[in-house]
This record gives sequence, C-alpha cells and structure tokens, in this order.
Amino acid sequence: MPCFALRLLKACSEDALVPLSILRALLSFLRSEDAPLGLDWQAKTRVEAHSVLVAMRTEIVHEFVKTFQLEVPHDYFFELAEAELGSGRYPEAAICIVNSGLVSRFDCRDLCLNLVDVNRVHECKLLLNLAEHLRRPVIEALTSPKHAKTATKLVIDFGLDPESFPELMRIVARNSAIFFISKLFKREDHPEFAPLQKVEDVLAGQPLMLAFLVEELCRHADK
Repeated sequence: MPCFALRLLKACSEDALVPLSILRALLSFLRSEDAPLGLDWQAKTRVEAHSVLVAMRTEIVHEFVKTFQLEVPHDYFFELAEAELGSGRYPEAAICIVNSGLVSRFDCRDLCLNLVDVNRVHECKLLLNLAEHLRRPVIEALTSPKHAKTATKLVIDFGLDPESFPELMRIVARNSAIFFISKLFKREDHPEFAPLQKVEDVLAGQPLMLAFLVEELCRHADK
C-alpha cells in the first residue's frame, strides 16, 4: 500500500492543478501507514521514495525527505533553490531557502523584491524573519508609490519605527492626502464632494498632508 500511495503522490506532485493540501494529506497517510509494516517494508518504501524524490514539488520536498528519512547530497537543496531561481519560480525558491537555512548563500534582498513584484509578500516575510539585516534595505527599496503599502506593512509587522523611514512616510502621507483632496475638486453635486473647510478639518494636525493640500490648491489656481 505505501508504494502505491508513493506513486500516487508522485503523479499528484507532477500535476500543477493538484493543490498542496492533497499532497500533504498523502504524506500524512504514508507516515501513518509505514510505521506498522516493519523494518523490511520501511526499507522498501524508502527505496521507492528515493526514486520519486526528483518529482516532488519544492514546497513539500523537505517534508518528503523528513518523512522517509532520506539521505540526500550535501548541496541538494542549494542546487534545487538555484534551479528554482533560474526558472523565475521565486516563491518556491524562497521556501526552499528558508526550510534549508540557506539565507546567507543567496542574494535574498533581490529575491524579496521579486517576491513582492509577483504578489508573494508572505514568502518575502519568511525570508526577512531569518534575515533581520535585510529588513531595512528591502523596505527602502520598496519605498515608492507603487509599493508604499507593502513597505508600510513590513514596517508595522516587524515592529520598526516608521519615523526612521521619512521618505516612505512622505509617500504614505501624500497618498492619504490625495484621497481626501480629490474630493475637493469634484462637482458640488457629486456624492463624494467635500468643501475646503471639511478637507482642512480632516487633515488638521497633519503638516505633510496640509502641505500637499496647499500644493494642490496652488496648482489648480494656476490652471
């Protein structure tokens, strides 16, 4: 039975449409089935597992190796991570690097930026959990109107001082101010229109936002 389940696991792993939850359920089944069968069957299962190792998805390969107590070459996971990076599979590379403790052997700053670009912030955070020295460089590299929201979330999630990122705070303030200021220039019969006094009240106590309001008022006055 374990050998059949292994072949099924291999087939599922090779089908990108099969979710990881199914693969993990199969692994869990194999863990529960293998132990009662005795050492001979465990050895046979381990041989079979070695033959299907190459087909395992990177996201579960560490669980697979641990489940069957497989011995792999010293640089197996390093080369696997390299291959994923070379194929542009950044989330898979990040998971492999994190699970293998290989952060120091890769350019994880650029990898973090690539992960954000493909909307995989979770994997970016996994890397930054292990590479504290990269948190500031990554956040500073993300300090742009496009990624300001993500950069701000990283600052909050890692308990960093927002005031130590003045350019990011300026972008956040501008984005927030523009949201309210835009209401001022809508038609008066528009449901989102807000008069100048109301906008000033909302931005009161926010010097940067008020400065942006003055800029916009001057810009519109010059038209």
